[in-house]
Amino acid sequence: MEETRPSILFLDAYDSFANNITALLATLLNADVHVLPIDAPLSEDAFYTELACYDAVVCGPGPGSPDCPADIGLMKYVWAADGAHQRGWLAPALGICLGFQSLVLAHGGKIRRLLSGGLHGMVRPVETNPITEDIFAGVAAPFRATLYHSLGADIGQDDVAALEWPTARWKPPSAGSDLLPLAWVEEKTESAGVERILMGVRHLHLPFWGLQYHPESVCTDAASHAVLTNWFQEARRWNAEQGRVRTKPLITSLNDGLVARQATRPSLLSTRPLLLGEAVAHKPDAINGTNGTSSHSLLTQTLAISFVSQTISLPDHVEVPDIAEALQARPVGGTEIEQIIFDSASAASRPENVSEDDIANDEAVRGRFSIIAQDVSSTLKIEYRTGDRFATVKPAHGKTDTFTVPLSGTQAIWQLLAEFHEQRQSSFAASDKDIADRPFLGGFMGYISYEQGLGDIGVPLPGSGVNGNGRGHDRPDVCFAWVTRSIVVDHVLGLIHVQDLEGGDRDQNDEGAIQTDHTNAVTRRNWVEETVARLQASSHWQKPNNNMAVKLPQIVSIQRPDDQAYEEKVRVCQEHIAAGDSYELCLTDETHVTVVSPSSPTSPSSSWNYYRTLRKKNPAPFASYLRLGGATLVSSSPERFLCFSPNSVTKTTLCSMRPMKGTVRRSAEVATLAQAEALLHVPKEVAENLMIVDLVRHDLYGVCGPGRVSVPRLLQVEPYEHVFQMVTVVEGELASLAAGYTGLDVLAASLPPGSMTGAPKKRSCALLQNLERQPMSPRSTPGQRVAPGERSLYSGVVGYLCVTGRGDWSVTIRSLFRWDDESTVSDDKLTRQDVWHIGAGGAVTILSTPEGERDEMFVKLSRPLSIFDC
Repeated sequence: MEETRPSILFLDAYDSFANNITALLATLLNADVHVLPIDAPLSEDAFYTELACYDAVVCGPGPGSPDCPADIGLMKYVWAADGAHQRGWLAPALGICLGFQSLVLAHGGKIRRLLSGGLHGMVRPVETNPITEDIFAGVAAPFRATLYHSLGADIGQDDVAALEWPTARWKPPSAGSDLLPLAWVEEKTESAGVERILMGVRHLHLPFWGLQYHPESVCTDAASHAVLTNWFQEARRWNAEQGRVRTKPLITSLNDGLVARQATRPSLLSTRPLLLGEAVAHKPDAINGTNGTSSHSLLTQTLAISFVSQTISLPDHVEVPDIAEALQARPVGGTEIEQIIFDSASAASRPENVSEDDIANDEAVRGRFSIIAQDVSSTLKIEYRTGDRFATVKPAHGKTDTFTVPLSGTQAIWQLLAEFHEQRQSSFAASDKDIADRPFLGGFMGYISYEQGLGDIGVPLPGSGVNGNGRGHDRPDVCFAWVTRSIVVDHVLGLIHVQDLEGGDRDQNDEGAIQTDHTNAVTRRNWVEETVARLQASSHWQKPNNNMAVKLPQIVSIQRPDDQAYEEKVRVCQEHIAAGDSYELCLTDETHVTVVSPSSPTSPSSSWNYYRTLRKKNPAPFASYLRLGGATLVSSSPERFLCFSPNSVTKTTLCSMRPMKGTVRRSAEVATLAQAEALLHVPKEVAENLMIVDLVRHDLYGVCGPGRVSVPRLLQVEPYEHVFQMVTVVEGELASLAAGYTGLDVLAASLPPGSMTGAPKKRSCALLQNLERQPMSPRSTPGQRVAPGERSLYSGVVGYLCVTGRGDWSVTIRSLFRWDDESTVSDDKLTRQDVWHIGAGGAVTILSTPEGERDEMFVKLSRPLSIFDC
């Protein structure tokens, strides 16, 4: 008889590394791993019934303390050996980090704070018992392992004399504990010499083991993974000796009666019921509009995608803003039109102060393409506000009234976007290299706020939800425009692609609309040709635009973060870290700049002038200018969040993320890459980056599945115009396209960006939300409506999702933004007052200093703030 595939239950304590562990277990042990949250609503009997279906259980890491019942939840039942053993419910178990500490606390040990305050993201040599190897058998010691903890186990090790320690450390402590030490780290401290930190234990009589370090971290020696293999062999041996067998086979059906879920989340397109298509087709009144059937057709119609384009050369003197101005009237103060520009502003030329040793990083840093959306005001748009149970659809060309699509049960905005995109998705022949090389042919372009990410991970926003008004505004957190006409600039080849895609915003059934495919193609070809002609006839095309002087608005007030208040918040963050609540907290604050500018139809747009100025002062590979959904964003972001591209040969999608942590300002003292590397390759900076790298791996594993995530570039320093940044590249491969996974699945699973939250993500975001809601300085600008503590567009993402399935998203940092609902126009209609927001911050770790974090925040603030000449 064929042997049944092993099965493991993983208790998830809401750590941001849990998926890394489940993926490693599944790969190493060829096992099915199911995940059960520690706060699942199960009674003791119900939990043991669930546990009986598995070969073993792993109690995972997480924030908090084992002294707090809410932090360990169901783990208490795992270690409750007396009652479980008597009733035949005892199961082999492994505790990792918090799980390890809960094991120690349940069986005679104590938990205390580390003398160092914490060892998060620190890699240390682990010593093991050379005689009683146990689960460390065959693992050469010492091996290097990553630590993520500020609490440690106390089993009486400090009572052992120094002379006795070399041998006594491998014996059960005299305090009556049944735990046998298996591994240690000895950490030097400034205050108390060497601290003895327990790294591994096993119970003398029960099938319990524990590891304080993180075996799944990218910087833990791969050779030490044998520890997990050894543990599972011991677990299965114990099961055989005790005659313990699973009470029923594991069935993957949703109706199998088990509460635990698969470690890899299902695709958005596999979620039922559908929001579009068959679900709505049977309930046409599910879409609320003046004409439900017509509104429904706007979302569900599937049109043949055809593509028309023309390519011309890019003159050396023409820049992206020049192209935008040549193709449509320059935005003016009174009538600012909707626009979307993703601008690789650093691609046009290498900065003068970039040295030759920067060139190796040039392709990754500088970017290649810029994208200018056309006719944005006429496109179909989908908007969503976090916590609402509906999405708002604004049809293209104003064909029908705005309508809403309800979300029920577990349905989310991501499901709606995935279904809409699937109905319009298209592929083009791989042999057509001209098209295959382009990043964007048409599709979604837009923004996602930081608060949307909070909602996705279960961190509630004050006042959000049905009829909630506690947020004080009705701004969208997700705003996507379905763009069918665009300009793509290839900065490497010096080309401009003018392109038109037939999309779902052109209803061929409407009276007066395009009647035939032939007429449709001719019309679109005419638009392409006319657009090329307009470009080549424009003044921008004929000669350089030397009139770059722009008149910026008058500044009314600037409210910066208060130095002392920010430093105090850093100290509060470090107290949370020392208490075990977080490993790293990305603390931020906001500067508000209130300006007054002319509002007449002939006055230049202040936002456009800011965009022109910022891209010149701080050119960046992921710059952007957006006027969309009541928001205006001017960004010079250096950080790519996520890009993805389907492979027509392998039928998979390759995803790449580039977490950026570790910053040093360019100066006379730090002018070369080598000098920057010397400053950034230090424990504090490496730990900052490593923690986010492991978090990003977790996000990718949750969608890609075991064996599909890698780190091709780790902790590399890259040069930018004014700073050097430490960057890591993490890649994931989505399963076969036939399984329904797309890059949108990864995007939905990865927000908010880990580089802007800290780890573990959920607990850290909740702490930051409470901390950042506390004002640093009075906010008393007249007419200003600020939702306290909301980062809004800052720390969110902007980008696109092409009809081909490609996508590219950047983190909204080094940026400024405003909302229309905060703007006021004077009674005489001649002036307009706007409030611009600039966010900045940094990652607080236990090694941070309040003064250093304050300085880093102001360094990051200085670039976007510089356009105000202050």
